[in-house]
Amino acid sequence: FFQTNTAGAELLLAQVLEMAGPLEGALALDLFCGVGTFALPLARRAERVLGLEVAPQSVEAARSNAARNRITN
Repeated sequence: FFQTNTAGAELLLAQVLEMAGPLEGALALDLFCGVGTFALPLARRAERVLGLEVAPQSVEAARSNAARNRITN
């Protein structure tokens, strides 16, 4: 998943974070995580995030995005 409409993506992410609620000490799962659009912001709130993705190029992009943003959990 990749939302090319930036304003729409921001609204969607805000909704996901609101629905997730407090995540301190939690494990969050992002199924079909793509490049980490939701997993990486969730990782800033959760103790750990596990993103599952079948497309190797998306997995590599998600890892790169995590490293670029210094997200290690």
